[in-house]
Amino acid sequence: MRAFLSIALFVALSPWLKAEITADGLPEGAAVFLHFSNSSLGQTELGKVIQDSFTGKEFQTPETKALEEKLGFNPFEDLKEIVAGLYRDNNAAKNKTKAVILLRGKFDLKKFATISQKTSAHCSVVESYSTWDVAEVVAGLNNEPVSKADRGKVILVAFADDCLFLSSPELIKPTLSCLQKKTLSCSTPLAITALNLAQAKPWLVFYSDFSKIKAKGFLGEMGEKGMQQTLITLNENGRNIQIRGEAEFTTPDQAEAATQEFKKMIKITSLILVSQKFTFTQTNASDNYLLDLLNCLKVSRVGYLTKISGDLPTIKAAQAIRTIALESRNEKASRTAATRPTPAE
Repeated sequence: MRAFLSIALFVALSPWLKAEITADGLPEGAAVFLHFSNSSLGQTELGKVIQDSFTGKEFQTPETKALEEKLGFNPFEDLKEIVAGLYRDNNAAKNKTKAVILLRGKFDLKKFATISQKTSAHCSVVESYSTWDVAEVVAGLNNEPVSKADRGKVILVAFADDCLFLSSPELIKPTLSCLQKKTLSCSTPLAITALNLAQAKPWLVFYSDFSKIKAKGFLGEMGEKGMQQTLITLNENGRNIQIRGEAEFTTPDQAEAATQEFKKMIKITSLILVSQKFTFTQTNASDNYLLDLLNCLKVSRVGYLTKISGDLPTIKAAQAIRTIALESRNEKASRTAATRPTPAE
């Protein structure tokens, strides 16, 4: 909608990054759209700090270690982009949620074809494409029994050397049809088209259309309060991490009520952090960075829109990442020391 075109004015221009953010490959009807560009994040100062801070062996989980050793896949280097769509089956008895997550980057389908050998996960074929139950793959990587609650919910599909996708079973064939260009993909929202026209490339984009959500629960309640669409972007202009968000409502009064509610939530959370009687993270140091983030946020209303914006100095965000990484290292070192057998006297 026209009101959302103004978001382009709030996103730092990045003319050297021309690739468009699109919903290509996602089936029609997505109520929520998420785009994460690992490539764009990696070119920012924050992205470089994240990679330097969390790529050590101490941060490898059994799953990531197995992915790299057995399948030759390094998430930091090989994953370029994530595009996700969330769908609501409003006619289902339990308002079932379905999803598709496209993973674009550099993959080796020959190595991925060995998943069954490495994990004992059964390989099924859908329209000549290999697929695996994610619950079986994860259980195999961890040498654990398959969770009955998770079995059959998410399927991994090996589509091409530059594209894999995770999908609810019902959306596998519609997604394949979109990727093969046999059917039209989900239309790219106008708000995101505005970002492309401005040649902006935020590394994270979150968009939701509440007209497609008739379900109960949190998302349904937001729709009942008049929220029509939301758009949130994260970007970096070198000096600052830029947080921008807009929520469009049916009436100005609803937008005003939401604006005051957001302000209240930020104020209450900040007061809790300042009091130091409760910690959201592991240490007070991490909470101080969270407080910096909250203090940088500004909430306002313009007509039917509730707007949130904030510029957090990149240097502060980098310090926060390094602190969190150090805390994680120390915690893992302490756990390792605690489980190490005591030498016999």
